[in-house]
Amino acid sequence: MKKTYLSPLDTAFLRMESRRTPMHVGGLLVFKLPDDAPPDFLKRLLKMMREQPFMPPPFDSRLSRSGLSKILPAWERTDFDIDYHIRHSALPFPGSERELGQLVERLHSQPLDLTRPVWECHLIEGLEGGRFAFYFKAHHCAIDGMGAMKMVKAWLSEDPADRRGPRLPDEPPARDVQAEATLLAKLAKITRGNARSVSELFKTFYKLGQGGKDSVLRAAGQTPRTLFNVAITPQRRLGTQVLDLARIKAVGEAAGATVNDVALALVSGAVRRYLIEMDALPAA
Repeated sequence: MKKTYLSPLDTAFLRMESRRTPMHVGGLLVFKLPDDAPPDFLKRLLKMMREQPFMPPPFDSRLSRSGLSKILPAWERTDFDIDYHIRHSALPFPGSERELGQLVERLHSQPLDLTRPVWECHLIEGLEGGRFAFYFKAHHCAIDGMGAMKMVKAWLSEDPADRRGPRLPDEPPARDVQAEATLLAKLAKITRGNARSVSELFKTFYKLGQGGKDSVLRAAGQTPRTLFNVAITPQRRLGTQVLDLARIKAVGEAAGATVNDVALALVSGAVRRYLIEMDALPAA
């Protein structure tokens, strides 16, 4: 059986998995139902999702269970239960942003089953305003932020009549399973390279710490204790807020800032306001 080996970075994300800090990432997309949507629109959509592949490799694979998988983890193709991975939920009336957040935070708090392909998709109906939502989660060892954005872009179309489904990227070339001696030799080479990388990393940290008051490491070490600087649990909380992108762009243009700058100002302002309301704003 052919296998595709995880990169060192993806392997690190897999090794970081724990009960307290599951390493999956999630995305929430909200859509408006078509004006002429029949009552069973979402049921039909769910049927199409189950019949037509829309998750690219390696989401058709599971983590290998071979003897060397703990040293060199790899993906191996597998037959899987699509009904396990694609699920249908409905919000309690009136299906507000609050109910949506409560459902998704509960879904996101559950770790992925690493013996199966490491993803789940949830189609959520009953959102007020004639809307529905799509929440998916996947392990960070299988996809990163840019990869997720490309995958979502492949799902979508600007043509409402386009029913062809996503154009999946070509499958990445799988490497043949190599002899154990070759794999171990490669592992030794990687280990030597990692040792050099660690040395360079410490040198970089030292240089960052030598800066003035704006030093990145010094600033991190001086971060004041707040209500947020506590040990985390697997449970997550989610609140959603709909903002007008045109307004955000207008603010950015007026201030000579980017959309990201405005978003950062919004978030930091909200955090400061919350801490003030809780009488917990630190002096610095």
